[in-house]
Amino acid sequence: MVALEKVPNRAMKTYERELHGTYRHRAAGDTLGLWSRYPLREVEKLDLGGAWPHAVRAVARTPVGDTAVYAVRLPSVRVTFDQGFAVAQRDASAARLRERIARDPTRRLLLLGDLNGALRDRGLAPLTTVLRPADGRAGHGLGFTWPAAFPVVRLDHVLVRGFASTGTDVLPDLGSDHRPVLTGLRADR
Repeated sequence: MVALEKVPNRAMKTYERELHGTYRHRAAGDTLGLWSRYPLREVEKLDLGGAWPHAVRAVARTPVGDTAVYAVRLPSVRVTFDQGFAVAQRDASAARLRERIARDPTRRLLLLGDLNGALRDRGLAPLTTVLRPADGRAGHGLGFTWPAAFPVVRLDHVLVRGFASTGTDVLPDLGSDHRPVLTGLRADR
């Protein structure tokens, strides 16, 4: 699976063309893209509040069975003159996403995305009560992803249900403002 967030509309066709050889199945919504080696069905944009849909959900028919996959970009955290550290919109979107995931009937689930916060951030706690971070037991190093030129925080995460990580790495700066995360998974027994 490949999930991309904040893809400019003008670049979406380029990603489709470049990824199609290996990842023939795709779901997209606004600036989100999800590509898969496995057939996708039940594709839907999820409105998590805010100015645009912040997630795309699809069910992939994988060798280990149906897997719900969410490509997500939660609203950004902003520092404003009148509100200070403004997290309310991101936190509300995280809570709405948690409700949706809690109702998701699939046994296995992947959440891939820019959550605009570290997992220790209390605003993301609703998600970590229903999903496990894939990097919790695998990988090494600090794993920071933002800003790409000199990362100081991890905003980009892989959260799972029904999977265990076989390894996770943060890749080098590839030209985005975030560094990509690469995670290997195996199905839980």
